[in-house]
Amino acid sequence: MFLLLFSLTLGASPPPFPAPMKAFISEDLKYDTGTVSSVDTEHQKFKLTVPAGTATFQVEASTAFVGAKEAPDFSLATLKAGQHVRVYYRIKEGAKVAEVDLQ
Repeated sequence: MFLLLFSLTLGASPPPFPAPMKAFISEDLKYDTGTVSSVDTEHQKFKLTVPAGTATFQVEASTAFVGAKEAPDFSLATLKAGQHVRVYYRIKEGAKVAEVDLQ
């Protein structure tokens, strides 16, 4: 049994993007990076300008916000247009955000 677990651990490949700080890594976890274009705190959403255009992300109660050393109290309320972020999300009835990292 130990040998099987050991071989499965060795065979696991890292995600094809920078690992999140807090979000659980799974096969359905997606990643994007870009510049915040707008924030809607009332509807718990924000828009991100990415290479393919504009993407809208839905924040949930479980969403982790990871700030830089200069902004440890980072949250949706402090997210501003023009900030560069990494977003880790899952697709289920839209893009549900697992983690937002301030760059």
